[in-house]
Amino acid sequence: MDFDPFYLFRYLLCLVCTIYAAARTGQTLVRWQRWLWADGRSQALVRRYLVAQLVRVRLRRFGLDVLQIVVLLAVLWQVILLHERI
Repeated sequence: MDFDPFYLFRYLLCLVCTIYAAARTGQTLVRWQRWLWADGRSQALVRRYLVAQLVRVRLRRFGLDVLQIVVLLAVLWQVILLHERI
């Protein structure tokens, strides 16, 4: 098997982008958490709104959406594996 620098570049690029996206998401979640738990009328109003929305979420509907995503990812994975074999 020959060494191809493009595959190494692509792998490193994916790794760096994944780490960057995870770090930025974590920073955003921490910032929102700090803002939501600060004292203030607007923060309390947003907290109550978020709790009300979370209570209204239908778990069955959410579960079906997650199941659909998992099935589509499995199909995508199989297509990728078949593409590598051909």
